[in-house]
Amino acid sequence: MYAVCFTLKSFANIYAQTYPGINIKEFSRRLWGDIYFNSKTRKFTKKPPHGTAQRSFVEFILEPLYKVFAQVVGDVDTTLPTVLEELGIRLSKEEMKLNIRPLLRLVCTKFLGDFNGNVNI
Repeated sequence: MYAVCFTLKSFANIYAQTYPGINIKEFSRRLWGDIYFNSKTRKFTKKPPHGTAQRSFVEFILEPLYKVFAQVVGDVDTTLPTVLEELGIRLSKEEMKLNIRPLLRLVCTKFLGDFNGNVNI
């Protein structure tokens, strides 16, 4: 529908740009399954650190995607520029005037990169 593609490794690469010490291969393996991140110990665990803990996939992938989608669909004029700045994404004034679908695709492409996901069978 929106022509957005990502892999666990592509998200691990995004986080590695902000946190250079991250081992991309190890981090991407911890983004799937019943694995949780304990923010107090800064470690991944198989048991939730508290009752409302979210799996690492939700915390590190879905929540950021939801935030981007919500800003593009919801409030382009006031809050989207702030979110884009936080993500290091620059759009021209003309690009900011795009309709929702093309704008969302553009933002996601700049955030996630071009489509390069593979399926391992």
